[in-house]
Amino acid sequence: MTDRFDAKDLARAVQAGILQPGQDQALLAFLRQQPAQRGSFQLAHVAFYFGAMLIMAAMGWLLTEAWMRIGDWALLVIASLYFLLLTLYAVNLQRREQPVAAGVLAAVAVSIVPLVVFAIERLAGWWPMDDAQADYHQYYTYVQSGWLAI
Repeated sequence: MTDRFDAKDLARAVQAGILQPGQDQALLAFLRQQPAQRGSFQLAHVAFYFGAMLIMAAMGWLLTEAWMRIGDWALLVIASLYFLLLTLYAVNLQRREQPVAAGVLAAVAVSIVPLVVFAIERLAGWWPMDDAQADYHQYYTYVQSGWLAI
């Protein structure tokens, strides 16, 4: 069994009585009118994935290096703005029938959600500020409640 078939397969279906005479040609004409949708390896797709990794790395750098200097409000604004813009752009690309680029940008937008949650938790006082277990070295033996939302 295969998902691909041709005019010979349809002719055999007519001979077997599965299709009425003439239906095979009508079905074949209908299928030929449909746009071909085949996956392909393209350099543009590689560029999309590389760009997505670059954006994720930059946002990770922002969290690890710059958030103490810019403050929680700035982190919330920047991360929320990135999330909003990337989501809107992904929706726009999806409408323009570019599913690979749209999916990659949507994945990048989702990767920024933990930054937004982290900033909200710090501003709301839900993130423990003076806890001795504030680093990730003992994550598996002592999980902070703030980490669960992220």
